[in-house]
Amino acid sequence: MSEMIASCPFCGGAGLYTSIDNNGFYIGCASDPGVDDEVCGARGPVRGSEAAAIAAWNRRPVPSLAKEDAHG
Repeated sequence: MSEMIASCPFCGGAGLYTSIDNNGFYIGCASDPGVDDEVCGARGPVRGSEAAAIAAWNRRPVPSLAKEDAHG
């Protein structure tokens, strides 16, 4: 794994893992956001390789730009 995995876009946590299922690789979040003793549970899209799954997880809109575009 050469690319760093970005923090979770939902909870901001760093408790991330790479996993594989029947369809390919994905990134998931097991961080505890402090709500009802449960883990975040966010999961990225399934991709054909670990590197592609990390790239898909890391690719997300920049909130400030998205907000500016919405209020234009």
